[in-house]
Amino acid sequence: MSREIIEVFITKYALTQGIKIKEVEIEDDREYACVIDVRPVESYSKKDYTLTIEEARKQALILRNKKIASLKKQLLKMEAMNFNK
Repeated sequence: MSREIIEVFITKYALTQGIKIKEVEIEDDREYACVIDVRPVESYSKKDYTLTIEEARKQALILRNKKIASLKKQLLKMEAMNFNK
């Protein structure tokens, strides 16, 4: 397997830290990306990074929408609680 060093857009923490740009070492299968020259080693799975900023923005919007849906569901449960029993 060959390896290459490329710039990727990390979306794993997009909702808390924003989209990060990192230079990583990546293998042909692109399953994992490892940030170079960092200890401890930072590695990201395929679902946590994209190769273009446009893809990263789309992924961040998907993550945001899922979080909003989750919070709405929690809010409905809280509103449905009855403390009069």
